[in-house]
Amino acid sequence: MTTKMKNKWFSFALILFASTAHARHFTEIEFEGLEATKQATLMDLLPRALPAEISDDELREFSRRVKNLGLFDQVMTSEEGSKIKVVLKHKSTLSPIVSFSSGKTLEDSSATFGLVDYDGFGRATRVGAKIAYAERGINFAAWIDEHTYSPNSWAQEIEVYRTSSGFRFQDSSTSWSRNRLGGFLEWVTPFKYGSRVIYEIQPAVYYENFSNTNGQSPRDGYYFGSLFEVIYDAYKWDDLAPHGYKAVLELRPGYFTDGSFRGETRGKFSAAHAFSDRTAFTMFLNSNIVNSGNVNHSILIGSQQGVRGLPDSLYRCSFVNYGNFELRHSIGIAPRLFLQPTLFADAAVFQPMNSGGSAEPWVQALSTGAGLRIVPTGLTQLLARLDLAKLHIPNDAWMVQFGITQYF
Repeated sequence: MTTKMKNKWFSFALILFASTAHARHFTEIEFEGLEATKQATLMDLLPRALPAEISDDELREFSRRVKNLGLFDQVMTSEEGSKIKVVLKHKSTLSPIVSFSSGKTLEDSSATFGLVDYDGFGRATRVGAKIAYAERGINFAAWIDEHTYSPNSWAQEIEVYRTSSGFRFQDSSTSWSRNRLGGFLEWVTPFKYGSRVIYEIQPAVYYENFSNTNGQSPRDGYYFGSLFEVIYDAYKWDDLAPHGYKAVLELRPGYFTDGSFRGETRGKFSAAHAFSDRTAFTMFLNSNIVNSGNVNHSILIGSQQGVRGLPDSLYRCSFVNYGNFELRHSIGIAPRLFLQPTLFADAAVFQPMNSGGSAEPWVQALSTGAGLRIVPTGLTQLLARLDLAKLHIPNDAWMVQFGITQYF
């Protein structure tokens, strides 16, 4: 055997040894700090049932999945011989939904009241109901959402809702409220190890009618549609310093009983970079498009969602693109309590519809500002937010916004 061939075999042996050396045989797992969460819920997140060979990369991915459930603000994984030990700091998961966000006007503010258990049945299933004032109308929803991080089983989501949205326009004095009563059932594929991709499918139906009509009387009817969604998930969630990225593509074909097609495509991209365990840059990009012709089948952009400082319940669009960017730094003020100053910028370009459903000229929007959050990491999805925004285009305006969740 030549020296060259010997070197090749030696390199191959080193690679083989390295790949096996980083996989260890584990026979059991121990959790500390589970509280109401069932042990089986977290064991199901492992790449395979114990006893089994598990690599270092798989252990890191297991830790990421546990953290992304949102039930724990601390997840520490270690090895003790043939045992995996996981030390957790559990959040309070039975929470009131008491969210508020001011809009451009008092009428365009939103408030939500409800109750949700983020760890329903001890299985990290979100079970909740809420009533809200948003988009100048009263809304209701109830849901059961299983988490999507199991590599072994499909997740299901079910929701029923009633929504009302007030319509007003720049080109006309006509106005009305659009009401929808409906629901959907969704299935999510298992999230296999070695893959970042999961798929979702959903049939959906709602009944649409109108009230408070002034100048027009749109037609009532039923919508029958579906959702096909592809998600690439490489995001690690954290209250203070998330990092990674997540991309989502949604296709929503549907049919309305007036004989029209209602289609929508959505693209979403979330990303974060943690400079330290207290400082992070975060961003959210969103792009939506619907077939134009009926303003009741449109996309809404404003201060509530899009660009802080824009009027709410005004821009009904056929095409919306916007991005939100924040630099967050957290300062500890008490155990599990942080003060979080934030700098932000929001930008958008969108194509509004007029009251007849025709596309109007493109509009650009830009706002910048600063904010302050009080973040109690022992609570799930609950904080205090204050933002001061300066809208630069399409016009100059100032806005103060309050909220009880992050803007994105």
